[in-house]
Amino acid sequence: MGRVSQGRGGPPVTNAEAVVAELRRQRVLDLKVTGEANRAIAVQVGCSEVQVRRDLKRVLGEDTDFVRGELS
Repeated sequence: MGRVSQGRGGPPVTNAEAVVAELRRQRVLDLKVTGEANRAIAVQVGCSEVQVRRDLKRVLGEDTDFVRGELS
C-alpha cells in the first residue's frame, strides 16, 4: 500500500487511512444532522472535539455556527 498524500504538516497518508478518515467524517456529519453536540459526537466517534469541528468544516466547506456547535 503506497503513500498518497501528505496531511497538514503530518506524515504522508495511505489510501486506507484516507478511507478511514472519510468514513469518520461521514459519521460525524450524520450525528451532527441528528442534533448531537460536538462533544457527544467526539465521544461516540472516538476523537477529539477539535477533530469533530475540523471534519465538519471540511465536509461543509466553511466555518459556520453549525460547525462550531452553536446550533443544534
